[in-house]
Amino acid sequence: MAYANQGEYHRFKIFLMRCKALVITLSDHLQYIVGLLCKCGRLNTAKEYFQQFLIKNYRLQVRTYNVMIIGLCKEGLLDEAITLLSKMEGNGYLPPDCVSYETIMT
Repeated sequence: MAYANQGEYHRFKIFLMRCKALVITLSDHLQYIVGLLCKCGRLNTAKEYFQQFLIKNYRLQVRTYNVMIIGLCKEGLLDEAITLLSKMEGNGYLPPDCVSYETIMT
């Protein structure tokens, strides 16, 4: 995550697009984008991307939700993190895992 450490999420996004030849799922890309934005201090942008993924009905994996929950918790937005966890529980196809709950508890 060298791009993340340097705050260069635009270059990281270009890098991901070049990796199309690799076997990386769309969900992996979404997770990396959200995670990178959170690490770069761009939580609002990460939240916007995450919401767009949900609006477009992308089937996100648990770890993508966890990355967003971790980002929210690191910024002290516990209520938003708990709301997101509740959405995971209520969506029927994606139960939270131990990381989801542990992040909220710590």
